[in-house]
Amino acid sequence: MEGHLSGYGGNTNASEVFMANDFDLELQTTHMEFSEPNVPSQVNTEEIEEIDGEQFATGAANKKGFSHRGKAFLPQEDRVIVSGWLNISTDACTGASQTSNAFYARLHKYFLENWDIGSNRTQVSIQNRWTTIRKAVSKFTAIHSAIQRRNESGKNDLDKVKDAIRVYEQIKPWQFAHCWEIMREEPKWNNYLLECNKPKQPVNKDNQPAPALETPATRAQIERPEGRDSVKKRRAAVEESSSSVAVEMLQKIHNRGQQLDEQEAKQKEELIAIERAKFDLQQKALLAKIEQGEKKIELQREISHDQREVSLEQIKLQRDIMETNRFQTEAQIMFTDLNSFCPSVRFWIAKKQRDILEKEGINPAKSTSGATDDHHP
Repeated sequence: MEGHLSGYGGNTNASEVFMANDFDLELQTTHMEFSEPNVPSQVNTEEIEEIDGEQFATGAANKKGFSHRGKAFLPQEDRVIVSGWLNISTDACTGASQTSNAFYARLHKYFLENWDIGSNRTQVSIQNRWTTIRKAVSKFTAIHSAIQRRNESGKNDLDKVKDAIRVYEQIKPWQFAHCWEIMREEPKWNNYLLECNKPKQPVNKDNQPAPALETPATRAQIERPEGRDSVKKRRAAVEESSSSVAVEMLQKIHNRGQQLDEQEAKQKEELIAIERAKFDLQQKALLAKIEQGEKKIELQREISHDQREVSLEQIKLQRDIMETNRFQTEAQIMFTDLNSFCPSVRFWIAKKQRDILEKEGINPAKSTSGATDDHHP
């Protein structure tokens, strides 16, 4: 489950984003952090820096600019710390009566005994890390419970976890999914959340909480884990008491998401209208271009037709000219006086005259005979 949850943080949709200022103001007026039950409350030492023995011995820690912050905790180390808290908390003999220092001393000892690699983590470092885990998981549990209470249709358990991560990461990254997976089903963790939401006990004259009376039922509850139905009832009570702020927060997200959805829908409509107008203009331009092309083709067709007619007229005219020239030449040959030429030329001209007469369908012999008859009646 850790692998599935690690990639969900920080990817928010437009409908799930809301103003950071509103969220910061909400957190300033809301107490979502929990104190350790049965352990005196401590000053927040989350920023206390850690130096190891070698740095202290060599004096490197006193050098200017030297960083005293220890190595970052691994997820495996966090799991050992959570396991230690659960085991120490379920110890019926010491769980309710130990002091803060004794509790964290036992937690530190448990960590060193169960961390296989070997560690130089100090008690203060383990205490600070558990405080960070406890606050983060408590806040995330409240947000997740509020989302579960909304019971939005169409969302499964994994979707609700994703929504809780997105809400949590409006403030800081969610880095403790591996711890939450261990603690979420533990009866002692749910009892701890329920106890944190109980009214505070009255204090006596020494400004110390009045000791809670230990009854057989209480001891039996510590020594024997609760049943499933009892755990569900306690969890429902925790959700009822710790999720009201998260519900209001989610309502703001929902309202802001609706506003963004409306704005997005309006912008989409405007973009669609612009695209439609652009398409209409392009279509009109295309039709005009097609019409212009058709007119151009028609004009070219008319020009081609006219050119063809002109060509035919030119051919006909050339034929007429050639025919006229031929007629003039033949007429000149026919009307030539043969007596003015020598015999050979007369023979050639006479032959041409006969050819012209034959071409015109006139028999030269008959024509000659007719001419002779006319001269000799």
